[in-house]
Amino acid sequence: MSFGTRSALFTPFKNLGVIVIDEEHDSSYKQQEGWRYHARDLAVYRAHSEQIPIILGSATPALETLCNVQQKKYRLLRLTRRAGNARPAIQHVLDLKGQKVQAGLAPALITRMRQHLQADNQVILFLNRRGFAPALLCHDCGWIAECPRCDHYYTLHQAQQHFARAVTTVTANARCRASALPAVPHTWYPWGWAPNSLNRRSRRCSPACPFLVSTAIPPAAKGRWNSNWRKCIAAARGS
Repeated sequence: MSFGTRSALFTPFKNLGVIVIDEEHDSSYKQQEGWRYHARDLAVYRAHSEQIPIILGSATPALETLCNVQQKKYRLLRLTRRAGNARPAIQHVLDLKGQKVQAGLAPALITRMRQHLQADNQVILFLNRRGFAPALLCHDCGWIAECPRCDHYYTLHQAQQHFARAVTTVTANARCRASALPAVPHTWYPWGWAPNSLNRRSRRCSPACPFLVSTAIPPAAKGRWNSNWRKCIAAARGS
């Protein structure tokens, strides 16, 4: 039996019996540099060439995999229970239609957070981005601050009051193109949600609870972040 990363797919085997791709939906199976390939798809091809079974495991299958299941190219096997005594997590999908969402938090989510915190439990909010807002929008002319190098929107970081994108950093006192006209006032507003704005809104829900924002950690703040993280772990253990 052999375990390995995507490059292990090229290992020569004698009498290979089965190929297992765990978390087949993961984007890390894509080789983006040099010779580009998708290890999952290449594994399917190798299994077909060697006439052996292949297992693609995932709790959230890729759309390509689901399409192959619908087209009867793949056979779907469901795991209806977890190993041992583990219980599946209870999940609720919120319909945001008609709800007043503030910084990404719906009223129903805020209510559940308060109940959970009042019961002396902890809450984790995951948002896959950085900063205070993913863009800054001028409500008067519709202009959005962009990076001149890559044409992506700047990310607003409130603490330092600057925009950042790739290696480009500019101060937040930049002006939109149309605001060059002195007779026309222009107002900028943060657009979208990010960890810092989410943190601010969460603190309003439960001011007495400590909050920790975890993003990319600069070396100078690593010690302070580790200290805060240890406090969270200690609180979870009740010590």
